[in-house]
Amino acid sequence: MEERTFSRRARTQRRKPSPLSNSKQQPSPTARDRFDGLVAAAGDPSDPFFFGAQPANGSGPASRGKAAGKKGTQVDGGSKGQAAAAGSSPGKRKAAGVPEQAAAPKAGPPPAAAGKDTSGSAKRMRKSQAAEAGSSAAAPPAAPTPAPAGQQLGAAEASGGGGHGSGRAAPGSGGGAALAALRPAALRGQAAATTVVQAQALGEQQSITDDALWALDGLASGSAATARDSLATLAEICASKRGRLALRSGQLAADVLAAAGALKVSSDPVQALGLATLLLCFCQADADPSLLGRREVAEAAAQLLQLSASLDASSATTRASGSGPAAKLAAVLRERPYSLQLPPEERGSPLSVALAALADVMDPSKSTLHADPLKHALRRAGALQAAAQVAANHAGALTDASPTMHTVRSLWRLHKALHVLESACFACPENEAFLLGTSVTVGVPPMVASPGFVSWLVQQLELVSRQALIAGIKKDCLRGLLAVLLNATQNNAAGCVAVVAAGVMQPAAAVLAQIVRGGPKIRGVLAGEGELAAWHDVLSTCIALFINLAEHEPSWRHQLRDLQLPDPAAGAMGGAARVQLVPLMCALLAKVATPPGTKPGDGTSKAAPLARRASLGTGEISADCLAAREDLDVRSMAEVYAAVLLGFLIQDCPEARSQAAALLPGRSLDGVAAAVGRALDFYATMGAMTQDNMENLRCLLASLQQQQAACTAATAVAGGAGGAPAIGSDTTL
Repeated sequence: MEERTFSRRARTQRRKPSPLSNSKQQPSPTARDRFDGLVAAAGDPSDPFFFGAQPANGSGPASRGKAAGKKGTQVDGGSKGQAAAAGSSPGKRKAAGVPEQAAAPKAGPPPAAAGKDTSGSAKRMRKSQAAEAGSSAAAPPAAPTPAPAGQQLGAAEASGGGGHGSGRAAPGSGGGAALAALRPAALRGQAAATTVVQAQALGEQQSITDDALWALDGLASGSAATARDSLATLAEICASKRGRLALRSGQLAADVLAAAGALKVSSDPVQALGLATLLLCFCQADADPSLLGRREVAEAAAQLLQLSASLDASSATTRASGSGPAAKLAAVLRERPYSLQLPPEERGSPLSVALAALADVMDPSKSTLHADPLKHALRRAGALQAAAQVAANHAGALTDASPTMHTVRSLWRLHKALHVLESACFACPENEAFLLGTSVTVGVPPMVASPGFVSWLVQQLELVSRQALIAGIKKDCLRGLLAVLLNATQNNAAGCVAVVAAGVMQPAAAVLAQIVRGGPKIRGVLAGEGELAAWHDVLSTCIALFINLAEHEPSWRHQLRDLQLPDPAAGAMGGAARVQLVPLMCALLAKVATPPGTKPGDGTSKAAPLARRASLGTGEISADCLAAREDLDVRSMAEVYAAVLLGFLIQDCPEARSQAAALLPGRSLDGVAAAVGRALDFYATMGAMTQDNMENLRCLLASLQQQQAACTAATAVAGGAGGAPAIGSDTTL
């Protein structure tokens, strides 16, 4: 088994043509230096015994020193390693530290034939191959910082490593140090393999590293075809979690992303798709925050977001052969989890692949990654500005009267771009401030304008508020518009001022009214719980935006209370019917409120099937039980958000408090105070709210409790006197 593992890698390396074999350009110093000096000094990477330990008698197969992609040249004894490392170029000899006279072979017996066992013990060597590979993997470098290749080779000669028939330096010599310097840090630090499985794992890890180094060499070749092949090879390696782990362990992941990001891919759809696929691979659940936070990664993301939407490799994928780079990239994106992140029509678009990668890796609901380094790097590299422009370029689909597949694709990209901006601004004040100051370009020459990004968001929200809301991708875009505005106003006085100045109140309230009361194409939350489950994300985001405004500035509460909104449920026959926010929130609370004296989740719905009620009562976990739990969570969230907003709206207005008490169940504010108290307890327990927000909620709760106590006392006095206070009087509350 050991022999098959390492021999397979050797055969793969032998039959694979070097990316540099047909190129006349100077190769990349990063990848080529490893092979020019260190590889040639230690031996041939394709040799099955390259990573094995030297037998005790010093015999073994003669080394076939060669640079990557070039045939080896045999010399004898001590000059062999230096000649192979230096090659025929004087510049390479000088870089390797080899004097000119060392290039000529010394007189002596002819060297052993390459690849032939000179000791007669090949069978014993093959049997002990796995153990020897593990021992070699565990051997630490000769020094913490390996000496240059020329010094290592000189040390090899001084230690007697240049004797006849010896193709490599003895253990502990300079050749061993060169070998240790070449091999990945993870393999150098691992313990010796003690089982066949461990030896096989080490061999596979080194095989992945070899393939990555080979492809890295091709990225700097200067040949577009070679770069495409190399990107496809790297994408195949990074598509698996094992491949990404091997590159990170070998400290090659950063080199891969930096080398790929350095390519200019704006005119080559296959190269652009290869770069985007690499970014998507490294943005999976096992993403490394320190890797994604590097400047080179952010610059690569910015380059992809600035690509034209028309740049697409789908046609190249269709006509490519199964072994071509475009076909390889398409095969990667068809596999899970990538196929779940991208619809089929978007898998050939580098822009769409990059949007999907960034949107998911920064989403706290999908990833546990500490994304702050990535967020800051994206801002510095210009990726946030590019994402804002992508949103502006595709927003025309929101008002498309005759939607086509092009409309659907534009809406998908708009949604992903807004999702990137939403996640980038979440709990990141620097990015919030950046978006408040940025602008986008809209229109076509000569009718071009550059509005501020916040003003542009509000304009799009106003356009959507005039339409009949529908579920689907357009609903996702609506939530994205509201979410970016929400994050821009979270604990941000400047953001609140900017969105109010842009006129956000009226269109956002019109959207809220249509979700609650219904419209031409939706029934509304008041019509049933099914609508609440479908629209709760947009509903919660819209209410939270109003909470940010009402909490920050008392004068804005007055403006929100006085808004006169057309009643969407009245239809064409409604005429001048109007609705206001206070009655709207009271109606929503009456629909979703927890009954007095119970906690959220207590009891069961009368309409629930008998099997569901039985499962909830006995503690059995079933599909019905889980569905009921989700429904209760949605209702509880809607109740808390509506109660907090209503509390702020009526906090400093006695008339509004009287109006709300008359409309709420039980003609009391007890339910509002209870919901605000639950919100305060939850955020205090989770530590998910700033001290200022906590203090504002405590003041709101105290105000509601004080008014309710006064109302209770007034009711008791009136009852003793044989009368009841008027609902509209101040003493009622």
